[in-house]
Amino acid sequence: MTVVPALVRREKSPAQFAAGNPAQNVWVAASAGSGKTSVLVDRLLRLLLEGVPPHRLLCLTFTKAAAAEMSDRLFRELGRWAVQSDQALTATLEETISAPVDEARRDLARRLFARVLETPGGLRIQTIHGFCESLLARFPLEAGQPPNFDVLDERQAFDLLAGARDGVLLEADDEDGLGAALTTISDRIGELRFLDVVNRLVGERGRIDRLIARHGGVQNLVGATFATLGVDPTETEASVIEAACDGGINEPGLRAAADVLLQGSKTDVARGERLAAWLRASLEDRIDGFDGYTSAHLTNDGAIRKTLITKGSQARMPEAEYILKKEAARILAASERRKTVNVAIGTAALLELGDAILTRYQDAKRACNALDYDDLILRARALLTQRSIAPWVLYKLDGGIDHILVDEAQDTSPEQWEVVFALAEEFFAGVGARDTLRTVFVVGDEKQSIYSFQGADPKAFEEMRGLFEERAAGAGTGLQEVPLLTSYRSVPVVLEFVDRVFRDEAVREGVTFEDDWHPHTAFREGFGGLVEVWPTITASDPEKIPWDTPLHQVLASSAEAKLAIRIARTIKHWIDDGEILAARNRAIRPEDIMILVRRRGLFFEEMVLALKKEGVPVAGADRMILTKQLVIEDLVALGRFVLLPEDDLTLAAVLKGPLCGLDDAALVRSCRGAGESNLVGDTTRARRRSSAVPACARFLAPCDESRRSRHAIRLLCGCLGVGRTWKTLGTLRPRSRGSHGRIHVACTGVRARPHAVS
Repeated sequence: MTVVPALVRREKSPAQFAAGNPAQNVWVAASAGSGKTSVLVDRLLRLLLEGVPPHRLLCLTFTKAAAAEMSDRLFRELGRWAVQSDQALTATLEETISAPVDEARRDLARRLFARVLETPGGLRIQTIHGFCESLLARFPLEAGQPPNFDVLDERQAFDLLAGARDGVLLEADDEDGLGAALTTISDRIGELRFLDVVNRLVGERGRIDRLIARHGGVQNLVGATFATLGVDPTETEASVIEAACDGGINEPGLRAAADVLLQGSKTDVARGERLAAWLRASLEDRIDGFDGYTSAHLTNDGAIRKTLITKGSQARMPEAEYILKKEAARILAASERRKTVNVAIGTAALLELGDAILTRYQDAKRACNALDYDDLILRARALLTQRSIAPWVLYKLDGGIDHILVDEAQDTSPEQWEVVFALAEEFFAGVGARDTLRTVFVVGDEKQSIYSFQGADPKAFEEMRGLFEERAAGAGTGLQEVPLLTSYRSVPVVLEFVDRVFRDEAVREGVTFEDDWHPHTAFREGFGGLVEVWPTITASDPEKIPWDTPLHQVLASSAEAKLAIRIARTIKHWIDDGEILAARNRAIRPEDIMILVRRRGLFFEEMVLALKKEGVPVAGADRMILTKQLVIEDLVALGRFVLLPEDDLTLAAVLKGPLCGLDDAALVRSCRGAGESNLVGDTTRARRRSSAVPACARFLAPCDESRRSRHAIRLLCGCLGVGRTWKTLGTLRPRSRGSHGRIHVACTGVRARPHAVS
């Protein structure tokens, strides 16, 4: 008989108690599943139990979801305190603060729920962007921003940026300046990558602004870029190639080596012919053929080829290999120099063009009195660090914030850290506007950092820890470092596997800056687990039939689809065979299984599809792009037809879609005889009583544009009001003449509830 350990009640560890100490500055390095959010909420509760006014707490999180989760946990616990019996509340509070509880502390705990709710502005658990927005709204004039500014969402910011980009590109038609910069960039990246590069440039504009200010302008920054790379501003790619073709060449030795290669194997002959032809050519022809000459010595990855001459040819001329390797090294040096020059020129062009786009983008935002998310951080940082304004702002804030808590600190950007440090610096100044206990609490894990997302820099996490430690030591308060290594989420086998993988220094360098790897401890001791390493799955090539036409389409089975099918079948096997879940001592259920993916891409979609095909209940997508859903695309196609009925391609998409349900044969019959005119005008209207066009497609028939629009609107409303699949749609019938605002749809005996059309 298998003994299954019971699910033990989760107890707070000594490290968690230490991290929640409200009288200490604490820096927590927490691993995944170690209870970071629980520790942060416990610290908030203990601060409130110490009598700290709710409005003097500031908790900064990374996402709105994290802020909502933290608020929910906090209010749930405070609400429980408000209704518990004296005995139960005493036990709960003693567990929370690990100390005896008197009647006064118990009464305070009961009142905290109402006290937090009645706090003006509510408890400040917000994102760093939300805090910066409130800060700028409080001090708009000091920040140089007109009051009542708007905050652009991502879509609005994208539209403004696109307009700024297009405006600069339209003006960049001169041969010098922006025109030359645009030409340089367009020669290096394609049209599709250009927008991505510009967006990344905007995301890094805080760092770029600092660099420009430090060097005194864009041109000075460009000069510093060339100097850092060791490139002369007059140097070009063409000049590098010309130098490589005109000097430092051992022509006698290479000609002798070419003669030997021409007498060797097929590979040697091909290399010898290329070498001999290049040596015979003029300087201009050598420059034109330099790329081909380079490929004879270097691989596509830019490394020297392992075999430059076969052993048979080398036996006829032993020194040939040395000559060829030396030439390959010279070509490699020229190739690297060429890349360096390209990087310098491309960076300079990007800085010039980017500065023009950002300037126009800033002007557009200023014209509509708006800020984007990055502006919130940059303006708040300037407000808190500018010498002429910061003392006054910090003095006013000094009377409002006593405790700062930072969650998910590993994803905080350097600019955001500057805001946090400016707020907390007064805590270590000795005596502030009020003589009271003031603390900083930071929790994060560099191993979980979302690198480069919103400027996240895990290195800054470690640097700020050292800076806070230095300031806290100078103030005599100290900074207590608390590692949380106990995982409440996983089982010992999984944690041991992770520790074994990252014990390798080469692997560890990718996730942490620490020299040593701290092994994890499992809270769920005694629970079984299994780690399986499956072989890599690759896409299979489609089977090709020799007599197939080139236009015959054969879909290959992608690696994502094959992996999804294997996982789905494995889960199906577990459920059908009644596989026992040891932790619960019962058969596995679908809700016991979680599939983690890196991103919501192709594999995510294939995984959901495979589970549904196997009949395994699945929650499905928790996030989707609305405009990319097939249902929405069908509705958009109908709207496009209403706006432009002359577009036969859009009409064909509507007819083929679930709104009308024509197959290929029916669509061809409908199009036959349309001539040069529109498909609707010559075919659908003429055949609306014909069997070639189904009843639900007759709404396309009216030639009057207003009537067609009204019919389309009715159909859209009917689709939204019918709880059946689209293929069950029947004939659309207006209830009465003139009542275009109310409709009903007949669908296999089910009538949709009439809806009003605004």
